Amino acid sequence: SRNNLVSPRQLVGLLRAFEKYQDLMPQNSAFRAKTGTLTGVNTYAGYFTRADGNSVRFALLVNSTVPHNYKFQLAKSLYQGVTG
Repeated sequence: SRNNLVSPRQLVGLLRAFEKYQDLMPQNSAFRAKTGTLTGVNTYAGYFTRADGNSVRFALLVNSTVPHNYKFQLAKSLYQGVTG
């Protein structure tokens, strides 16, 4: 909903509570994540696993019109930055 005022921090908190069920989320490459898209709003939130086996939660919320692949490129950059 456009009236949803959830912040990325709140979404990561929700992911923390959902963590033991993360295998239920779609897997794309190194990510277990779910997208969300409304015109002018793009989201991507979920988990990726570091080399040490620990999960990292992430939430990307972009409130502007961007190319379809933008959220995936951001997630990939974040993943590379965290995993080196």
